[in-house]
Amino acid sequence: MNADERIPVRMTVDRGKFRIDLDPYQSWIEGTISESGRRMKGKWIRPRGNRPTVRMPFRASVSRLSRFRSVGQSNEYDPKVDGRWSVQFSDDQDPSVATFKTVDGQIHGTFLTTLGDYRFLEGEFDGKQLSLSCFDGAHAFLFQAELQEDGSLKGLFASRDSYEDQWTARRDANAKVPDPFQLTTVDPGAKWGELSFPDLKGKTHRLDDPAFAGKARILTLFGSWCPNCTDHARYMHQLQETYGERGLSILGLAFEYDDEPAEQIARIQNWQTRLGVDHPVLLGGPADKVRAHKAFPILSAVRAYPTTIFIDGDGRIDSIHTGFSGPATGPAHTRLCDEFERRIEALLGADSQSPK
Repeated sequence: MNADERIPVRMTVDRGKFRIDLDPYQSWIEGTISESGRRMKGKWIRPRGNRPTVRMPFRASVSRLSRFRSVGQSNEYDPKVDGRWSVQFSDDQDPSVATFKTVDGQIHGTFLTTLGDYRFLEGEFDGKQLSLSCFDGAHAFLFQAELQEDGSLKGLFASRDSYEDQWTARRDANAKVPDPFQLTTVDPGAKWGELSFPDLKGKTHRLDDPAFAGKARILTLFGSWCPNCTDHARYMHQLQETYGERGLSILGLAFEYDDEPAEQIARIQNWQTRLGVDHPVLLGGPADKVRAHKAFPILSAVRAYPTTIFIDGDGRIDSIHTGFSGPATGPAHTRLCDEFERRIEALLGADSQSPK
């Protein structure tokens, strides 16, 4: 449970031991349950191919549903943190945006960046200290900050147990991230269609293979390990159902943690099955962005997963969108979906009938 997000999981229990499988990311929590049945401990384990496996200690106890505040402390929450904030992370040259709101005494919110969003965050603000977190099977995020005398926020961002960054924020009702349609460019002379990649059965295809043709095309660069890509894939599935009969074709190019194609294929197939995604997918290679750019060199850089490339029926690249503002971003997600659909409608053209 993360703010408005609910993630179903599969749990098995046997003689005081338990395992919680966290699909579609092929990670799990395993451990033991106390004799009283009121405490659990163990580890969250997430294999990441050729990267170090995540092994993060986990513990839980039966209590009221509150992430940070101890039982018996005040339930009064100061709403002064509510609103829109301009954010700067120390490790990011680009500005970000945070949105917070109080819901039943809890703070719900997220951070929008040029690479995507930081999911459904939930936590508390006591008038001085802000604490927010989320866990979705792929990421474990913690944001903490203190309100400064000038009304700004200053704090720490931690991802899993291996990454930390400093961040600051100030109120700004007009705060926005750079236009994601302007962040990634394409070489004007690039012949994207001549690039070739294997499918999940090992057959190599050029990107302009007639099997992928359409009156409008979307090519997505993604990874099955990426929650923003999961949000994006669900939306791509909706677009395919809405516009497929009118000529929209969607193709995924997967960049995975593993170097071995067999492992990449297994991860992607599991991801497709769990999400019900049925558009074709080709193997782009390892997820490392430098190596991904070498495999897909027509772009100025592979900045984010997902990256969405809109292509017209004649094979010309119309536009490129970097990152994805998922459902956690609320109005920003709605505006982005509207813009995607506007561009698809324009590419399909007036001669294509609207869906009934």
